Amino acid sequence: MIRLLPLLFLVACNPNGGQGTDIGNAMQLSVAAEGQVLSEARDVAQISEAWMNVSKFEIAACSAGEEVETYFEGPFTVDLLADQSLGEVDVSFDTICELEFYAEPASVASDPIGSGVSIYLEARSPLGNDVIVNSAFDDEFEVEEELTLQQALNRLTVLFDVDLWFDGVDPDSGVIDGGTIFIDADNNADLLQDFEDNVRASARLTEDD
Repeated sequence: MIRLLPLLFLVACNPNGGQGTDIGNAMQLSVAAEGQVLSEARDVAQISEAWMNVSKFEIAACSAGEEVETYFEGPFTVDLLADQSLGEVDVSFDTICELEFYAEPASVASDPIGSGVSIYLEARSPLGNDVIVNSAFDDEFEVEEELTLQQALNRLTVLFDVDLWFDGVDPDSGVIDGGTIFIDADNNADLLQDFEDNVRASARLTEDD
């Protein structure tokens, strides 16, 4: 699979956001996967490819007065295993209280994960079968985490605990087609539903040292 990152552009929803700040706060934002399922250390499906399409991020300040947010616009096709930065955005506040972002199906056929797909996964099941997940997941994530921006460039990462993605989801219980277990809207749809429910609960925001 060709690994590409799309062109990024930034839009602010307040007069200062995205246009430089008096306090000099900037964010470098990444999205990545974490968990033992990425290695052979856990007896569940081992993930070898994990991609997500994210349309935009909304970064909200901790403020007792007027709500202040900065938008970080995509779309971004994120290789969750690559630990790559999506770019930088300036913010007009020094403490983050909430991050909202939207996963939705890609709209361009040439996108690395294909048009109509928001989450693409390749894995190996406990019994050694290939697993391919194609999800049209379309939902909003809300991550509440109070983080103080203390550096000129603050490196923040949205982490998905992919151990949770297969919590209660046994790929080997699904229908096998030629040695491959396809999990999508047309194949093993019950496993897909449980998988997507787990994805919704798996995100957290962390600040890198």
